[in-house]
Amino acid sequence: MVESVFDTAVIRMGKRSPVAKTTNLQTLHSDRKDRINDAEPIPPAAKIVCSDRPSEQAREIWTRLTPGLESHGVQTARDSDAFLVSCEALARYCSATQLATGQRCWSRVVRVD
Repeated sequence: MVESVFDTAVIRMGKRSPVAKTTNLQTLHSDRKDRINDAEPIPPAAKIVCSDRPSEQAREIWTRLTPGLESHGVQTARDSDAFLVSCEALARYCSATQLATGQRCWSRVVRVD
């Protein structure tokens, strides 16, 4: 009978290197110029618009959360579809919570400014 290497030996992972800094942090910390990515793509400054597809509850969540996220630079036009999916999921969660417990969903109280 052949024993597995995993039965007798302890496998150890190697040390990990630190997480790479973003270009903004490298510029802020005055890192070496040859290590700063000058060709980093910058998303275009486009208006963030909600599509016609979402439900009424998802559109309410969208209009409540988008201004705060946009003002902090967290949400861009390229994130709109993914954010819409999150709003739909939160709307469905709130509907299911209200149906199951008869209580109002907590997310309507939370506001991002």
